[in-house]
Amino acid sequence: MFRVTILSMIFFCSQSTNALPDWGQAVKVSKPRNNIYDLNPNDFASYLKAGKQHAYRYPVSVTGLVFPDKMFKRILNGESKSFVHRLATKYARKKSGFKSFESFQDWMGLLRQKGEVLRVGETRMQRGGVDGLTYSCGVCHVGELFGKKVFGLTNRFPRANAAFVLVQQTFDKTNPSFLRFATQTNGKELKLIQENVKNLQWVGQREPVVVGLDSSLAQVALSLAKRKQDKWASMTKKSAKYPRYNKLSTHVADSKPSVWWNLKYKNRWLSDGSVRSGNPIFTNFLWNELGRGTELRQLSKWLKFNKKTVDELTAAVFATKPPRIESFFPDHQYDLAAMKRGQKQFRKYCVRCHGDYKKVWEKTNTGTVIEKMQTSKVLYPQRTLVKNVGTDPGRYLGMQYFSDRLNELEISQNAGTVVIPTNGYVPPPLVGIWARWPYLHNNSISSLCDLLTPASMRRKKYYAVKAIDKNRDFDFECNGYPTTIADEFKKREYLFDTSKKGLSNAGHDDGIFLVEGNDVLPVKAKKDLVAFLQSL
Repeated sequence: MFRVTILSMIFFCSQSTNALPDWGQAVKVSKPRNNIYDLNPNDFASYLKAGKQHAYRYPVSVTGLVFPDKMFKRILNGESKSFVHRLATKYARKKSGFKSFESFQDWMGLLRQKGEVLRVGETRMQRGGVDGLTYSCGVCHVGELFGKKVFGLTNRFPRANAAFVLVQQTFDKTNPSFLRFATQTNGKELKLIQENVKNLQWVGQREPVVVGLDSSLAQVALSLAKRKQDKWASMTKKSAKYPRYNKLSTHVADSKPSVWWNLKYKNRWLSDGSVRSGNPIFTNFLWNELGRGTELRQLSKWLKFNKKTVDELTAAVFATKPPRIESFFPDHQYDLAAMKRGQKQFRKYCVRCHGDYKKVWEKTNTGTVIEKMQTSKVLYPQRTLVKNVGTDPGRYLGMQYFSDRLNELEISQNAGTVVIPTNGYVPPPLVGIWARWPYLHNNSISSLCDLLTPASMRRKKYYAVKAIDKNRDFDFECNGYPTTIADEFKKREYLFDTSKKGLSNAGHDDGIFLVEGNDVLPVKAKKDLVAFLQSL
C-alpha cells in the first residue's frame, strides 16, 4: 500500500534505540507498548526526561511561525517609552482586547507552572538574532486537574487554532509602517515579522466552533490547499493567492486533543483510526508544520538529523500514565461492592468494543479498598477497532477531504505514513476515563451518567468549567460537569450547544444499552457501572 525506500529505512533506524517499533496496522499489540523502543532502564529514563522537555518546549527549530517575543510584550504590556508610542500601543491593546501579555496567555489557555517563568508549551527560540516565541504540543496535551498538571491529559480549554486566526487577522489589518512605529521595532524584529507574514500566506485556518475543541484537521487541509499539488507541497505566491477549494472550509470536523496514555494500546492512530501506519509523533510534527507554513524540505532535513528528538518525545508520549482517582478523592467515597456489580454490567455491554480490565479484587480478598480496586491487566483488542455507533460523523468524514494529499507527500512516504479515511471512531481504551470528561470526540456529553443515558434524554446544553475545585467543578457520582453551576462561573463562550453543526450528542446508545428503544440499564446499574469505570 505504500512504498518502502532506502531513505525510510535510514530515517527510522537509529543507534540510540534498542528496537524498531512496528508502526503498521497489522501488528498485534499483545501488551501495552509502554517502552516503545525497548530501551534499557537508564536510557528509558533519559528519553522520558528529554521527551517531556520537548513536549513543554517545542524543539522544531525550522518551524514556520516564530514571533518576536519582546515586540509582543512591548505592545501588550504598553512598555513603549514615548507618549506617542504609548498611545499607539494603547490603541493596539484596545483593538486586540488584551490588557497585557499575561492576559493573552490566559486567553490561549496556557497553564502556569509553579516556580517557572514560562507557561506550559510556551517556547523561546532564537531566530535571526531575535528572541522568538512559539508554542509546543504541551499547550493541548498537558491538562490541569484539581491543582495538578497531568502530562498527557487533554487541556480542556486550549485556543491554539483560534490564536492562529487572531494572528492572521492582526497582520492582515495592521499597516507594517504603523506596526514598526508603534512597537519601536528594530531591523531584526521587522525581518522576523516579515518572515512570519510571508509564511502565513500558506496557512489556512478556521476557528473552532466552541472552546475546548480544535480545528487542526481543517488547518492542515486548508494549508495544503494553498500549496502546489506536488510531492513536496511547494509554496508559491500563485498557490497562496489562488488556493484550491477544500470542503473543510465549511465542513465542521472539530475534535478535542486526545489523551496520550492510550497510544500504547493501539496500532491505528487518531480518534477515527485513519492513520494506519507510521509513527504518530512524526505525523504530529508534520501536521503541525503544514499548519505553520513550514517548507517541507527543510522539515524533512530537520527530522532526519533530529531523529533522536522525535524518538525521545515518542518514548515519553507512549509511557504516559493516567491519573488515578484515589489521588484526588478520599477512600470513603469508593464502594467496592458497587464496582464489582458495575464490572458485570461492563462485561455485558461494553467489553466487546473497549476491552476487558482485570482487577486486583478478582485475585484476592485481602488489602484495602484502594488496593483491591487497582487494574492488574488491560485486555484491549490486539488490533485497533473502528466502530460506527451513530455519533456525530463530522470528524471522521473530514479526513476524506485531504487524506490523498497527505499520502502523496514525499515526507509521508519516506516515513511510511499512510492515512485512510474510516467510517466511524476508535472505541478507546478506558484507562483513566474518569479524568477525561466531557466525552466523545467532540465533547458533546458532559458526564458518564449522560453517556449511559439514551441520546434523546441527554443534556442538550451545558456549561464547561475548569477543573479547579473538586467539590464545585466536578460531579463525583455522575463523573463529569455538575448540572448546577453558580452564575458567576457560567461563561457564554463555554456554553456547549449540541444543536450546533458538528456538536451532536447522538449515538453510543442503540444496540449497546438501548434495545428496541428500551433502556435496559436501571438507574442503580448505571451508578454501579460509573463506579467501576472510575476504578480504571
